[in-house]
Amino acid sequence: MHPITQNLYLSNKDNIQNPKLLKRYEISGILNVAVEVNIDAPRVFSFHAFIKNVKSLFTLGLNHHTSVLRLLKHDIQYQKVGLYDGENPFSELQQALVTLEDMLDNGRRVVVSCRMGRSRGPTIGVLYLCRNHGMTFREACIHVARVHLEMDISPRLLECIRKYYSQLVPPATVSPDLS
Repeated sequence: MHPITQNLYLSNKDNIQNPKLLKRYEISGILNVAVEVNIDAPRVFSFHAFIKNVKSLFTLGLNHHTSVLRLLKHDIQYQKVGLYDGENPFSELQQALVTLEDMLDNGRRVVVSCRMGRSRGPTIGVLYLCRNHGMTFREACIHVARVHLEMDISPRLLECIRKYYSQLVPPATVSPDLS
């Protein structure tokens, strides 16, 4: 897992299927951006989820027969916006960014994942930083590469980003600096 911001991580398909790792990083949302990767949304046991669910039990007067295991389970929100490691329609790139923003806005700690965790996931992370943290594309790439040494955005995907950048990151936010 590679932390990009306090609540945004990048990883690969193997790590997002590891409940112990998800629990260690307190991940509560997964955005899978690999068109070819399909996983079941994992569940992890969490003391924090237990406390939250017990509070709900007493506050809402839920059935007292609710199992302790159900109280301990912490569902992780799983979303998939399948991207190719190359040319993608604008609508799919836009949907990946909006989905990530929604998950983060709802207080989730999110990991963005693709098959190997090197191109599509980091690309969405970089675009998120540009769009929401005022970084240029170059600044965001440098920021991500510092914590994610395996980042390697494919040339075809990079060309796709160049094509749609001004639509994905409003001009009032920052200049592209796509060098």
